[in-house]
Amino acid sequence: MSPRAKPARFASLQPSRRGAAGLGILLIALLTLTLTIAWDAMQTPIGADPAIARRTIDLNHADSDLLQLLPGIGPRRAEAIVEERRTRGAFVSLEDLQRVSGIGPRTIDRIAPFVRVGPPPEIAASPSLQD
Repeated sequence: MSPRAKPARFASLQPSRRGAAGLGILLIALLTLTLTIAWDAMQTPIGADPAIARRTIDLNHADSDLLQLLPGIGPRRAEAIVEERRTRGAFVSLEDLQRVSGIGPRTIDRIAPFVRVGPPPEIAASPSLQD
């Protein structure tokens, strides 16, 4: 009688160490992707077109509707920014926004990636600077 080959038995239903490491790497990659997507969603103002939110808004030329695309800036603050610019003149730096009631360092930090301070409107319209 020839010896019979024993059927392969499953030693364990647990994955090998190599398989467990691969699974761990996959889970970390999925978690990183999920957090990245969530972070991007938090940075885009609600209802704003992401393509617009990725561009910068010039504080010296933006109207109230455009300013409302910024995080933390609603209709009242947007109108206050426009009114401050109209009555006291153009903003020279981003910190000048603190002249507006209700806007402090935290709000400025939140909107900083989305805004810039361009030249005042009367200078920007000058023919010598358009060339």
